[in-house]
Amino acid sequence: MIVRLLNYAFYFVIILVFILAAGPFDKFQIIFAFVLSAIVSYISFIFKWLSLDGKRAATVIGTVTLGFGGWEFTLYLLIFFMSSNFIGSFLDSPTNKAELRLSERRKAEQVWANGFWFVSLLMVWFLTGLSTAYVAAVTALAVATSDTWATLIGSYSSDRKVWLISDFKRVSVGTDGGISIAGTFSALMGSGLLALTVFFFEPAYVIFAAVTIFICGFAGCMADSYLGSYFQYKERIIKIGTTEFKPGNNSVNWAAAGIGSALSAIIFNVFTYALV
Repeated sequence: MIVRLLNYAFYFVIILVFILAAGPFDKFQIIFAFVLSAIVSYISFIFKWLSLDGKRAATVIGTVTLGFGGWEFTLYLLIFFMSSNFIGSFLDSPTNKAELRLSERRKAEQVWANGFWFVSLLMVWFLTGLSTAYVAAVTALAVATSDTWATLIGSYSSDRKVWLISDFKRVSVGTDGGISIAGTFSALMGSGLLALTVFFFEPAYVIFAAVTIFICGFAGCMADSYLGSYFQYKERIIKIGTTEFKPGNNSVNWAAAGIGSALSAIIFNVFTYALV
């Protein structure tokens, strides 16, 4: 229900901005983005990378990304999506244990958990031109890339030494909140890849932007592990009035991406204001 509302909400925003703020070229690009995103999402569904509802969510996110962010932001998104699926497909061989199979169709909840902050901040950047929003948007994807790489590579590594991030107690591979040397190194690599890509486009204060994305992308991944340890491993329940909510992996991913983005906005502003 929530993911459907997100789809409708963003379509409404797309139409609103299309009518009120988009120029002639922007309108053409938004229409082109919708058509292309629908085609790519369908192909991803055929290749079993996305579920049916995941395909719908990916179409929305793709439309916002290419329509408002152009090929620049599209490349960031493709790096996350393609690298994660490539690593997952490469490691997902018949010789792997069934309990460690990680490459599967991404559902709408997973798509939005990794893409919500990215497209939201991208829209802010499109409407305001703020460099802070640019950096925060890319950081959200850096968190997702860092976390996904850490999970995939860390779980398949021959190194079976895994510690719970909250108290460093030894736990089994695949435990929520567990970290390993291979997983941590992979997290740094994933965040670093997005940070290096920034140099290709050279936004304002590119060096500070890249450093911020690298640091906060990795920090967001660590926040993801800590939240996973606090909520998922210990099975804590959040109570809001009479409503009880048990955070799952998608909720943790969403929160971690938000934390990484917020942290990047603070650090990037500190960097830039120090130059003034």
